[in-house]
Amino acid sequence: VRLRRSEVTFKAGEKAVETLRFINAGDRPLTLDVDRNFLPACLSVSFDQDPVEPGEEGLIRIAFDPSMSGVRESMKVILKGLGLPPSQSSITIRIKQYQNE
Repeated sequence: VRLRRSEVTFKAGEKAVETLRFINAGDRPLTLDVDRNFLPACLSVSFDQDPVEPGEEGLIRIAFDPSMSGVRESMKVILKGLGLPPSQSSITIRIKQYQNE
């Protein structure tokens, strides 16, 4: 998988959804999932198609709900189905505090 970016930033206290594009750079259809054991309740993840054929593009949607538990300044979404260790198959989620000016 080639992700266009591997980090997402959400604004603290605001619900939001980010969409990440990826390409299946492998030679087999790819079915992605998330390691839900490590996914905090404040994040939810969905995929636009299953499976993604070789050479095709897919979408990962990450939703942030600050009213749910588990909000931290930095979190990881660990993708499953890539055959790689978590350090090479994760998306970093950052929560930023913005000050009113």
